[in-house]
Amino acid sequence: MKKFYKIKNDGMFKAIFSKEENKDILKRLIEEVINEEVEILKIKVPELLKNKAYVKGKTLDILVMTETGEVNIELNSYADTFLRRRNAGYIFKRYSDSLNIGESYQKMPRFIQINLTTATSSLPLFSLYKLYDKENNKYFIDNLEIYEINIKKTTELCYNEKKMSILGMLDMDYEKLTNFKGDKIMDKLKNEALKLNNNDDFVKYLSDEDEERLLKNSFIEQGIEQGIEQGIEQGIEQNKISTAKKMLEKNIDIDSIKEITGLSLDQIKELKKRSNKYQA
Repeated sequence: MKKFYKIKNDGMFKAIFSKEENKDILKRLIEEVINEEVEILKIKVPELLKNKAYVKGKTLDILVMTETGEVNIELNSYADTFLRRRNAGYIFKRYSDSLNIGESYQKMPRFIQINLTTATSSLPLFSLYKLYDKENNKYFIDNLEIYEINIKKTTELCYNEKKMSILGMLDMDYEKLTNFKGDKIMDKLKNEALKLNNNDDFVKYLSDEDEERLLKNSFIEQGIEQGIEQGIEQGIEQNKISTAKKMLEKNIDIDSIKEITGLSLDQIKELKKRSNKYQA
């Protein structure tokens, strides 16, 4: 049986939750975490600037603009101090940038970061971090919250009446997901995951990502440091281009290629132009 990519996979998660037509699923996910209703205005999957150490080569998972502020969702393969520092660095930067462009400190938006982490059982299911003085029962600021969800402990939530049912689907394997029966939104999430797993071009792209991750880990284990980042970035880009070329050969539409590979429309159009030139 071919490998099944769970919803918690970086590429799978982004492909599902960043689509405009899946805004209802994203809304449900956020509401389950923060336990309040949200109104999504815009979904972004931006690339961070690479001029800072903590964001080098980092691509955001999902940034959501709501009526009250921003929600940044990050998927982490493990819980570690350096990952938390990196993610905090991003949300603090967003906070800082809003100070520069805002009309007043009183009108600042609300900032929420949701860290969906595949961790050991030692991490609690749900954690909420704020700048808060417990001894004096006082918040330093009231518009910054960081949530951390241990994905390893969420599956059980789908088998009772608790609200965090979408979260409980993130770590389901093929058998559990196909046999799972939920409400309309949960069924939509299940069908999206199954459909993408049956998309050979998409699965090939995820497989390339897995290979790149293994390659990077091998370099690190061998202690090879110089040129790693550059080499990996070049390899990632080359795999994206290779996937895009194969999809163009099969006459897959440009928007789908953009969604699956992460390449820009201009890059894909240029590849198509060159392909047509060679065929002529």
